[in-house]
Amino acid sequence: PTTLVIMLTMLLSATTSSYGMSDMTGEKYGISDMTVEYLSNPLGVDVSPRFSWKVVPITSGARGIFVKQSAITVSHAINQSVLWTATPTSNATHLVPYTGPTLVSDARYSWKIASTLSDGTVVSSAVGSFGTALLDSADWRATWITGNNSARLLRTEFSLASAGYSYATLFIAGIGYHEVQLNGMKVSDAMLEAGWSSFDKRVYYTAHDVGPLLRAGPNALGVSLGNGWWSCGPAPGSGQPRCSSSPPQLLVQLQVHGVPVVISSPATWKVHAGPITYDSLYNGEHYDARIAAALEDWSTTGFDDSAWVAATAAASSANDATLASRLFEPVRHLATFTPRWERSARPGAQTFDFGQNMAGVVRLSGLRCAAGTVVTLRHAELLMHPPCSPQCLEPWPSAAERIAGRISGYSPHVSFGPLLPRWRV
Repeated sequence: PTTLVIMLTMLLSATTSSYGMSDMTGEKYGISDMTVEYLSNPLGVDVSPRFSWKVVPITSGARGIFVKQSAITVSHAINQSVLWTATPTSNATHLVPYTGPTLVSDARYSWKIASTLSDGTVVSSAVGSFGTALLDSADWRATWITGNNSARLLRTEFSLASAGYSYATLFIAGIGYHEVQLNGMKVSDAMLEAGWSSFDKRVYYTAHDVGPLLRAGPNALGVSLGNGWWSCGPAPGSGQPRCSSSPPQLLVQLQVHGVPVVISSPATWKVHAGPITYDSLYNGEHYDARIAAALEDWSTTGFDDSAWVAATAAASSANDATLASRLFEPVRHLATFTPRWERSARPGAQTFDFGQNMAGVVRLSGLRCAAGTVVTLRHAELLMHPPCSPQCLEPWPSAAERIAGRISGYSPHVSFGPLLPRWRV
């Protein structure tokens, strides 16, 4: 079976799952869409936060009421002690600034709203949350590391005395793109992390809540890097405009209860070549399933990494760039499409029509090939004249994947088809 996975940047934050209710009987209004810096319950807030919310009717006929004033209460999430309560004098409900005591790095906070309406009703919200970033450059203990162009998998192991921590945060910047796993599990559903920037001026990092993935005893952290918008990669190159001759590089810091327990450094991380033997945002990727099989469980504890070598210190213009938290929605899988029709273009080649232009990746499943078989996916925008032939497809050389080996399922990791209604195998 073949499906198409759409990847889009979500432009709107998720709303709260339930309304806050009035403290009077016969509630007519509630509070929804609680956001901090336009995001719902964000982590990695590296600016003085601004709060937004909506007072909405929850019963029919409730209208004609406006917000007279609101009070915001911010508390420490761990012990619920109140940190700041805004004086209820303003009727603002959008980007209300925090003006309380100085927030500290890598801390978790909760917040709630009480809005007084023009008819005297007081509407209280559910509890929202946010977490701060590493607010001072001195908080970063990690250093930039790389495996150069030949080794794009990086791993380390560490031990913890116990599990069940109330919070643990993984701060990571991996350029151009990165995918991170903790104890064999992806820490996020985001794709193509962590967003484009002028890497010599600003590099975005992401904060992840990884407390539930941590274990007592040995733990393993693994990161896969791709060229993305940053690196030209080895010859023949990624073809990205303004790409750097420097290889992909990584900066990562894992904190438990605000204390660093893992940092990226050449002394504690190892690197190895991975199954993605070529990658380009425009030109696609080459994936060797034979290498992937040999490296199965590479991001778990107990993996034999004796053939891996030590990471090296990265030295590039990105090292001196400003680190900024990614306070915008990531690229995510939003929808899945199946082909409208399939035709044989020629022996050994099929054309699949997904029916519309979109940005996304192909997902193959149920694929059974002998080891060493090469499967090529090519993407095109136009199908000129049926019945299809290779000449029918408008070439889109910037979106092609090659798969080699025995594989049951596949989807590109660090590339995507900018226009992906049709492809060939």
